[in-house]
Amino acid sequence: MTTSFLLSREELLLLLKLLNADYILGLTPDPLGELSAKQQAFAFIYAERALRARQLATVDEQGVLKVQRELLDIIGICVYPERSVVAHHILPNKQASLFTGHCREAQYAIHLIPEAALHHITLHPTSATFFNELIAFCRCQKLPEALTEGMFIDGETYKRLCESVSSGNELASLNLLLEQGVTHDSAQSFVTTLLAPHTISVVQFLNPLSTNSLAKREMTILQSESQAWLVVQSNRIDSDELVSIQPLTTQMLTRVLLETWHEDVSQANGEQYEIAPIK
Repeated sequence: MTTSFLLSREELLLLLKLLNADYILGLTPDPLGELSAKQQAFAFIYAERALRARQLATVDEQGVLKVQRELLDIIGICVYPERSVVAHHILPNKQASLFTGHCREAQYAIHLIPEAALHHITLHPTSATFFNELIAFCRCQKLPEALTEGMFIDGETYKRLCESVSSGNELASLNLLLEQGVTHDSAQSFVTTLLAPHTISVVQFLNPLSTNSLAKREMTILQSESQAWLVVQSNRIDSDELVSIQPLTTQMLTRVLLETWHEDVSQANGEQYEIAPIK
């Protein structure tokens, strides 16, 4: 059984304040612009009233706000996770949506933004339901069968391939892959996917290293009506950066997601980067 809460941006900021947190993944900029200190103070008053009206919080005899334990716990998982996964799903028309998922002490929370300034946060009882939701978010529940073999190409060639596809040059794109020793069927299938309307899902696995830094592993899912591909930057081999491009099925995606989730990203050549406080 899942437990979920729909919160306004102001309510979420108030809960972060109560948890002494200045950062949470998935908190997008306020559509009304940055608030002044006075405006933010009023926003907290209205957020407190809204939580009390929905019986998610009360005020005790000393005037201290007491938030429902379950709500505070689920926000705590999002703020102080042991590990996280972030996914950006981009439609052919460039419309994008964001998924953030977190785990702490075998509890799984998913944070979605159904509308601007609204946050839907759900507690999932198992990793199975957690990853089923991630796969559904990426629209990968029923991927087509893999009809060709995969390929490895160097990073520079992949960059040139993306540029060639962006200009719509099918022949030049195909030749770039053939020069790398890719079979004609695989090269044609991948280039056809890139040139056709397709969705892009960028999935990032994050391990907190400190209060202001993370280690990251990333993979990209490209999906057209006829074929899906998993693109992953491989570890460096003999100082050459390789990009793995493999045909993808739903079963394979489930396995790769679970394997990557259980890796120690900070020890797997994952990129490390700094994070900044929210504003």
